Amino acid sequence: MKNSSWYGGAVLTLVAALGCPNSPATGDTEDTSSGESTTAAPATTAGPTTSGTGEPTTGEPPQCQDDAECDGGYACEEGVCVLPAAPLSPCPAPPLEVVTFPLGAPATGLAVLDVNGDMRNDVITAEPGSHGVNFHLSIIGNEIYYYGISSVGDPTADYSLAAGDLDGDAQPDLVVAGGAPNKVVVLANHDVSFDLTGEVATDNLMRALAVARVDGDAFSDVLAVDSAARQLVVFRGDGMGGLMPGQAIVDVVTDVGAAVLDLDGNGLADLVGAPLPAGTDLTVARGDGNGGFMLDTPLVVPPGVTRVHGSNLGGVHLAATRIEDGAGSVLAWRGQGNAAWSEPMAFSTSLPLLGGSFVDFDGDDAPDLVAATPSDSVLVLFGDDAGGFQCERSYTLPSGTAAPPLVTAADVVGSFQVELVVALADEPTLLLFSP
Repeated sequence: MKNSSWYGGAVLTLVAALGCPNSPATGDTEDTSSGESTTAAPATTAGPTTSGTGEPTTGEPPQCQDDAECDGGYACEEGVCVLPAAPLSPCPAPPLEVVTFPLGAPATGLAVLDVNGDMRNDVITAEPGSHGVNFHLSIIGNEIYYYGISSVGDPTADYSLAAGDLDGDAQPDLVVAGGAPNKVVVLANHDVSFDLTGEVATDNLMRALAVARVDGDAFSDVLAVDSAARQLVVFRGDGMGGLMPGQAIVDVVTDVGAAVLDLDGNGLADLVGAPLPAGTDLTVARGDGNGGFMLDTPLVVPPGVTRVHGSNLGGVHLAATRIEDGAGSVLAWRGQGNAAWSEPMAFSTSLPLLGGSFVDFDGDDAPDLVAATPSDSVLVLFGDDAGGFQCERSYTLPSGTAAPPLVTAADVVGSFQVELVVALADEPTLLLFSP
């Protein structure tokens, strides 16, 4: 059971306030797997521990000698109370059409947004060094557009990509982070003509971008992970497509990013940060309305967390994916207001899960988790009404796919159904899996 269990929940209350911190080729594929769904029952977590002064402390996972010493639903394994993970069965899978789009170079960034206001989502990929320019965008919607920008950075650099309205004109803009030299730039969308309106030099390479509001000025801001310092950085927007210098959120330490979502319904970004490889806390930090964050009760998890994913679709949803000894699992919570959480629900998956996103893939208003894997496939975990997952479905990528792809999902073709969007990391190809 070692690879399919999760620790019980020791907790910590508020500790401190943080400082401001071509024509497409088509083909067909079919996944014929099917099976019964499995849902994990929530279990009661351990209560908070306290110090000699009565103040809550960051407790270790509850210690035990046998199952009787663990709260209901938990089991004693290797002297620690853990939450056994329910295996997810394969979901029935309808045939899918796979459309292949050639890119100029392997994509290092992926975003989905309605660029031209036609009420259809477009796919944006960042492709360093392709088509004779330093930085290149492919915009895939009704047509394929190639958009080269030589001034962004070095053609050999690795770029991250995010989207949001940063100049207040109700059109989605792009934020790009890259190296050689390290910088974060804003490409403002002016009727599908992207203009460089903001640029901030950074000491280190920034990754895992997100666009959200972190203060009360009604302007969107940018959050990123400093890949060297392993902490989150906020770049506050000026409402005109510009960015202020980055401010580190020193107490949110992570090297893989954080889930950015609204935990308390105030319209401001809150954070749940993944731990460093040896860590066992998911840092919860709530926006203070002034560009800073305040630490809240952390969520204790075992080592091996690869990513944390959050969603405000139909409430507050959180999932932490984990790998241990090559096996995959996921822990899910549902928010209950004011950063309170349901009891954790643990599931084991057929493959380890890496980066991905929450979407409503099947149109039932329950968020589903779309995620890359270390193998040549993508997994979709289908959500249930309790905030957990009921089954999984695998989508096979071209054989020989070595590196994990970039993955998201959205209605791209205007069919009112969600397509799976996959940018391969080791070849210049975008795949669209359509129902």
